[in-house]
Amino acid sequence: MLMIKQILAMKSFENSNYYELLDIQPNVLQFQIRRAYRKALELYRQESMASYSLFSDSRRKQILAMLEDAFTTLIDRDSRYKYDLQMVKDGFITREELSAESKALALVRERKEAAEKVELTAVLSKCPKAGVISTSALSGILEKDTLVGDDLKRIREELGVSLKEMSEHTKIRVALLKAIENDEYDKLPSRFHLRSFLKAYVDCLVVDADVIVERYLKRIDD
Repeated sequence: MLMIKQILAMKSFENSNYYELLDIQPNVLQFQIRRAYRKALELYRQESMASYSLFSDSRRKQILAMLEDAFTTLIDRDSRYKYDLQMVKDGFITREELSAESKALALVRERKEAAEKVELTAVLSKCPKAGVISTSALSGILEKDTLVGDDLKRIREELGVSLKEMSEHTKIRVALLKAIENDEYDKLPSRFHLRSFLKAYVDCLVVDADVIVERYLKRIDD
Protein backbone atom coordinates (compact mmCIF):
# COMPACT_ATOMS: atom_id res chain seq x y z
CA MET A 1 0.00 0.00 0.00
CA LEU A 2 1.53 3.26 -1.18
CA MET A 3 0.49 5.43 1.79
CA ILE A 4 1.92 2.92 4.29
CA LYS A 5 5.22 3.02 2.42
CA GLN A 6 5.15 6.79 2.66
CA ILE A 7 4.70 6.59 6.41
CA LEU A 8 7.52 4.10 6.83
CA ALA A 9 9.76 6.33 4.77
CA MET A 10 8.84 9.23 7.14
CA LYS A 11 8.00 11.54 4.28
CA SER A 12 7.95 15.23 5.25
CA PHE A 13 4.31 16.30 5.25
CA GLU A 14 5.23 19.97 5.52
CA ASN A 15 6.99 19.83 2.14
CA SER A 16 4.08 18.10 0.40
CA ASN A 17 1.43 19.87 -1.63
CA TYR A 18 -2.25 19.15 -1.03
CA TYR A 19 -2.44 16.51 -3.75
CA GLU A 20 0.55 14.68 -2.35
CA LEU A 21 -0.92 14.80 1.16
CA LEU A 22 -4.04 13.03 -0.08
CA ASP A 23 -2.05 10.77 -2.43
CA ILE A 24 -3.99 11.82 -5.54
CA GLN A 25 -3.21 13.40 -8.90
CA PRO A 26 -4.06 17.05 -9.73
CA ASN A 27 -6.61 16.03 -12.36
CA VAL A 28 -8.83 13.86 -10.13
CA LEU A 29 -12.58 14.38 -9.81
CA GLN A 30 -14.38 15.67 -6.72
CA PHE A 31 -15.59 12.25 -5.56
CA GLN A 32 -11.99 10.99 -5.71
CA ILE A 33 -10.90 13.82 -3.41
CA ARG A 34 -13.59 12.84 -0.89
CA ARG A 35 -12.61 9.18 -1.08
CA ALA A 36 -8.91 9.97 -0.63
CA TYR A 37 -9.67 12.19 2.37
CA ARG A 38 -11.73 9.49 4.08
CA LYS A 39 -8.97 6.99 3.39
CA ALA A 40 -6.35 9.33 4.89
CA LEU A 41 -8.46 9.91 8.00
CA GLU A 42 -8.77 6.18 8.55
CA LEU A 43 -5.01 5.82 8.26
CA TYR A 44 -3.99 8.66 10.58
CA ARG A 45 -6.77 8.67 13.19
CA GLN A 46 -5.72 7.81 16.70
CA GLU A 47 -7.39 4.38 16.62
CA SER A 48 -5.55 3.31 13.45
CA MET A 49 -3.47 0.19 14.05
CA ALA A 50 -1.51 0.89 10.84
CA SER A 51 0.04 4.12 12.13
CA TYR A 52 -0.51 3.95 15.90
CA SER A 53 3.13 3.43 16.86
CA LEU A 54 4.61 5.76 14.25
CA PHE A 55 3.41 9.16 15.48
CA SER A 56 2.93 10.97 18.75
CA ASP A 57 -0.51 12.39 19.55
CA SER A 58 0.68 15.94 18.83
CA ARG A 59 2.22 14.92 15.52
CA ARG A 60 -0.91 13.03 14.56
CA LYS A 61 -3.02 16.13 15.24
CA GLN A 62 -0.72 18.17 13.01
CA ILE A 63 -1.08 15.67 10.18
CA LEU A 64 -4.87 15.57 10.54
CA ALA A 65 -4.99 19.38 10.47
CA MET A 66 -2.94 19.45 7.27
CA LEU A 67 -5.20 16.84 5.70
CA GLU A 68 -8.24 18.92 6.60
CA ASP A 69 -6.68 22.03 5.03
CA ALA A 70 -5.94 20.04 1.88
CA PHE A 71 -9.47 18.65 1.69
CA THR A 72 -11.31 21.93 2.35
CA THR A 73 -9.21 23.69 -0.29
CA LEU A 74 -9.50 21.05 -3.01
CA ILE A 75 -13.16 20.16 -2.50
CA ASP A 76 -14.27 23.76 -3.11
CA ARG A 77 -14.27 24.62 -6.80
CA ASP A 78 -13.06 28.22 -6.52
CA SER A 79 -10.41 27.63 -3.87
CA ARG A 80 -9.12 24.61 -5.80
CA TYR A 81 -8.93 26.69 -8.97
CA LYS A 82 -6.84 29.36 -7.21
CA TYR A 83 -4.63 26.73 -5.62
CA ASP A 84 -4.12 25.00 -8.96
CA LEU A 85 -3.14 28.24 -10.69
CA GLN A 86 -0.58 28.92 -7.97
CA MET A 87 0.78 25.41 -8.41
CA VAL A 88 1.19 26.05 -12.13
CA LYS A 89 2.78 29.43 -11.48
CA ASP A 90 5.26 27.89 -9.02
CA GLY A 91 6.14 25.16 -11.50
CA PHE A 92 4.88 22.20 -9.44
CA ILE A 93 2.42 21.09 -12.10
CA THR A 94 1.72 21.99 -15.72
CA ARG A 95 -1.46 23.49 -17.10
CA GLU A 96 -2.15 20.18 -18.84
CA GLU A 97 -2.24 18.45 -15.45
CA LEU A 98 -5.09 20.57 -14.15
CA SER A 99 -8.49 19.05 -13.55
CA ALA A 100 -11.09 19.49 -16.27
CA GLU A 101 -13.04 21.82 -13.97
CA SER A 102 -10.03 24.05 -13.26
CA LYS A 103 -9.23 24.18 -16.98
CA ALA A 104 -12.80 25.23 -17.73
CA LEU A 105 -12.75 27.93 -15.03
CA ALA A 106 -9.42 29.24 -16.31
CA LEU A 107 -10.78 29.47 -19.85
CA VAL A 108 -13.96 31.26 -18.74
CA ARG A 109 -12.06 33.81 -16.64
CA GLU A 110 -9.45 34.43 -19.33
CA ARG A 111 -12.19 35.14 -21.85
CA LYS A 112 -13.92 37.45 -19.37
CA GLU A 113 -10.72 39.41 -18.73
CA ALA A 114 -10.06 39.65 -22.48
CA ALA A 115 -13.59 41.00 -23.02
CA GLU A 116 -13.12 43.57 -20.24
CA LYS A 117 -9.85 44.71 -21.80
CA VAL A 118 -11.54 45.12 -25.18
CA GLU A 119 -14.33 47.11 -23.53
CA LEU A 120 -11.83 49.29 -21.71
CA THR A 121 -9.95 49.97 -24.97
CA ALA A 122 -13.19 51.08 -26.58
CA VAL A 123 -13.88 53.43 -23.67
CA LEU A 124 -10.42 54.95 -23.74
CA SER A 125 -10.65 55.59 -27.48
CA LYS A 126 -13.54 58.00 -26.79
CA CYS A 127 -11.74 59.96 -24.08
CA PRO A 128 -10.56 63.46 -25.05
CA LYS A 129 -7.06 63.85 -23.60
CA ALA A 130 -6.37 67.15 -21.94
CA GLY A 131 -2.66 66.96 -22.69
CA VAL A 132 0.49 66.99 -20.57
CA ILE A 133 0.21 69.02 -17.38
CA SER A 134 2.61 71.92 -17.18
CA THR A 135 1.59 74.10 -14.22
CA SER A 136 3.98 74.25 -11.28
CA ALA A 137 1.44 72.80 -8.83
CA LEU A 138 0.71 69.77 -10.97
CA SER A 139 4.35 69.31 -11.89
CA GLY A 140 4.97 68.93 -8.17
CA ILE A 141 2.38 66.18 -8.04
CA LEU A 142 3.99 64.31 -10.91
CA GLU A 143 7.35 64.46 -9.17
CA LYS A 144 6.00 62.35 -6.29
CA ASP A 145 7.11 58.75 -6.13
CA THR A 146 3.70 57.67 -4.80
CA LEU A 147 0.32 59.27 -5.50
CA VAL A 148 -2.97 59.23 -3.61
CA GLY A 149 -6.54 59.85 -4.67
CA ASP A 150 -6.41 63.48 -3.62
CA ASP A 151 -3.53 64.03 -6.09
CA LEU A 152 -5.72 62.72 -8.89
CA LYS A 153 -8.55 64.99 -7.79
CA ARG A 154 -6.24 68.02 -7.86
CA ILE A 155 -5.13 67.14 -11.39
CA ARG A 156 -8.74 66.79 -12.54
CA GLU A 157 -9.86 70.04 -10.96
CA GLU A 158 -6.81 71.94 -12.27
CA LEU A 159 -7.75 70.85 -15.78
CA GLY A 160 -11.37 71.86 -15.24
CA VAL A 161 -12.89 68.40 -15.74
CA SER A 162 -15.90 67.55 -13.57
CA LEU A 163 -16.67 64.06 -12.32
CA LYS A 164 -19.89 64.14 -14.33
CA GLU A 165 -17.97 64.88 -17.54
CA MET A 166 -15.46 62.16 -16.76
CA SER A 167 -18.27 59.71 -16.06
CA GLU A 168 -19.87 60.48 -19.42
CA HIS A 169 -16.58 59.84 -21.25
CA THR A 170 -15.49 56.74 -19.37
CA LYS A 171 -18.95 55.23 -18.73
CA ILE A 172 -17.83 54.71 -15.12
CA ARG A 173 -20.31 55.73 -12.44
CA VAL A 174 -19.53 58.92 -10.51
CA ALA A 175 -19.64 56.96 -7.23
CA LEU A 176 -16.81 54.71 -8.42
CA LEU A 177 -14.75 57.68 -9.62
CA LYS A 178 -15.20 59.26 -6.19
CA ALA A 179 -14.08 56.00 -4.58
CA ILE A 180 -10.81 56.24 -6.50
CA GLU A 181 -10.29 59.86 -5.42
CA ASN A 182 -11.05 58.93 -1.81
CA ASP A 183 -8.82 55.81 -1.84
CA GLU A 184 -11.86 53.67 -0.97
CA TYR A 185 -10.73 50.47 -2.68
CA ASP A 186 -13.35 48.35 -0.91
CA LYS A 187 -16.09 50.12 -2.89
CA LEU A 188 -14.67 48.85 -6.19
CA PRO A 189 -15.58 45.43 -7.59
CA SER A 190 -12.03 44.03 -7.74
CA ARG A 191 -8.33 44.86 -8.12
CA PHE A 192 -8.67 44.37 -11.87
CA HIS A 193 -11.49 46.92 -11.98
CA LEU A 194 -9.46 49.35 -9.88
CA ARG A 195 -6.62 49.29 -12.42
CA SER A 196 -9.04 49.50 -15.36
CA PHE A 197 -11.09 52.37 -13.93
CA LEU A 198 -7.95 54.19 -12.81
CA LYS A 199 -6.47 53.86 -16.30
CA ALA A 200 -9.65 55.27 -17.85
CA TYR A 201 -9.75 58.11 -15.29
CA VAL A 202 -6.15 59.24 -15.82
CA ASP A 203 -6.08 58.64 -19.56
CA CYS A 204 -8.81 61.24 -19.99
CA LEU A 205 -6.56 63.87 -18.43
CA VAL A 206 -2.93 63.29 -19.39
CA VAL A 207 -0.75 61.67 -22.02
CA ASP A 208 1.64 59.79 -19.71
CA ALA A 209 -1.19 58.03 -17.91
CA ASP A 210 0.72 54.80 -17.21
CA VAL A 211 3.20 56.61 -14.96
CA ILE A 212 0.44 58.06 -12.79
CA VAL A 213 -1.44 54.75 -12.62
CA GLU A 214 1.63 52.88 -11.42
CA ARG A 215 2.45 55.51 -8.79
CA TYR A 216 -1.10 55.39 -7.46
CA LEU A 217 -1.07 51.58 -7.25
CA LYS A 218 2.38 51.51 -5.68
CA ARG A 219 0.92 51.99 -2.19
CA ILE A 220 -1.25 48.92 -2.67
CA ASP A 221 1.46 46.75 -4.16
CA ASP A 222 4.08 47.53 -1.49
